[in-house]
Amino acid sequence: AADITNNRVPPGLPVKLKGRIIGLPDAPQIYVRCADAALNAHLQLPWSRPANTTGMQFADSGPIPEMRIGDEVEIMGWPVRMDIYPQYAACDLHSTNVRVLGHQDKVEPVVTTFTRIAGGEHTSDLVQTRGRLLTIQVTPLSGGQWRTTMLLKSGGQRMTAVHQSSVLHPFDTLKANDDVLLQAMVDRATT
Repeated sequence: AADITNNRVPPGLPVKLKGRIIGLPDAPQIYVRCADAALNAHLQLPWSRPANTTGMQFADSGPIPEMRIGDEVEIMGWPVRMDIYPQYAACDLHSTNVRVLGHQDKVEPVVTTFTRIAGGEHTSDLVQTRGRLLTIQVTPLSGGQWRTTMLLKSGGQRMTAVHQSSVLHPFDTLKANDDVLLQAMVDRATT
């Protein structure tokens, strides 16, 4: 996994590895923590067609298995090359297939600092950190969604935390200078 996240896998080679699901966002992707790094895998969606036509057998991946946080999985996919697949900029693997091997209930976040997150140590991982709240903004979005954006500071490092949901959460109890304990997924910077 560390070789994939540090771009040390030759382009065009599929990879297979084992890990544990630590996040399941709404999109067809999963966050997996492996022995030496965490990564974000964009799943191969099954093809919908009435019959398997000649020459297309390689593209059938079957249905995406039922998954939940804590599942131990084997994944196989292709490392993302930004020059060829810019649409997968937030992911480490694309066209990924998943096989569920088992389950463990408890998933622990990595306790860390803003400085280490900003340095890229915990990209695509579940972390727990704390900071002083500088500002908070709640914005309604289309489709009944709400986005809460918090600007926080810790150890001289500023960081933005975003929470999006169909439920308006009661963040109005927070005010500037409050100490905030966060548990969240660290997304890859794409800009």
